[in-house]
Amino acid sequence: MPHHHATTRTRLTTATASVIAALCFAATDPHAPVPQAKVDSIEFETTCRLPVYKPRPEHEPVRRFVEPKLKTVPEGMLVVGALALGAEQFGLTDTQAAELNQALVDTYQHIGNDPAFAGVPTALDRRLSQDAQRPGHYLLYRPAELRDPHPTLVFLHGFGGNFQFYTWALKTAFPDHVILTPSWASAGTRARRSTSTRCAPTPSDA
Repeated sequence: MPHHHATTRTRLTTATASVIAALCFAATDPHAPVPQAKVDSIEFETTCRLPVYKPRPEHEPVRRFVEPKLKTVPEGMLVVGALALGAEQFGLTDTQAAELNQALVDTYQHIGNDPAFAGVPTALDRRLSQDAQRPGHYLLYRPAELRDPHPTLVFLHGFGGNFQFYTWALKTAFPDHVILTPSWASAGTRARRSTSTRCAPTPSDA
């Protein structure tokens, strides 16, 4: 009997050691998936009529340049090209246009090198859409580690197209926050009048 108990204890000790070793290996396994910060493009159904873009006549050349390329050309190239084409119409001096152009080129290079933005499509098509019944949309940045409760930042901006550099700049400044940037939140007075709780996603969507 004593020998039996000793054998049983030995087996239990060996099994426990094996489990602990396996857990330690899993914790240090370089091939185990590691949580990563991520930006997602999220669409949701809404009963709210969203803003419809009506360009000024002097901005029509910019719209005609951008709109056909929205699905095929990276956002950074579109924005830089639109600036080059419409600097005068936007009221920029040559110096201002050159400085803004360089800032945009640098910023979109950072975005292109940021793994969190990999595969994120542009939202500029939502600014140019003529469909007031289109789905709502926002960009959502999630840091690698989430806490409960987690600090959250909602950015209501003044342009319905939702440039990617909004979210990139905010995540750079607040990397530990959840960041939500709606694509239609305050695109002028008309948009502000139409914004209501009906336009927002349900908590489960976020």
